[in-house]
Amino acid sequence: MVVKQLHSDSTIDQEAYSNFLKEVKVLRTSQHHNVLRFIGVLYRDGELNLVTEFIESGTLKELINKVTPEGKT
Repeated sequence: MVVKQLHSDSTIDQEAYSNFLKEVKVLRTSQHHNVLRFIGVLYRDGELNLVTEFIESGTLKELINKVTPEGKT
C-alpha cells in the first residue's frame, strides 16, 4: 500500500484540497490495468489520506528516464 497525505495545516490552500479530492474521484472510478488500484480514503487527526496499491517497478520519474538496451528512453 501507498498512503498519500494532505496535511491540514495552514499551508494547504483550497486548490490543493480540491485537487486531492479530484484525484480521489478519478481513482475511485478508474478500473484499468495501467492505473493504480484505489483502496480507500482515511480522515484522521485533521489529515486526509489516500490509500492505493504499491507498484514495485519504481517511480514514474524513473520509468520516464529509463534507458533501454538500444539507448532509447
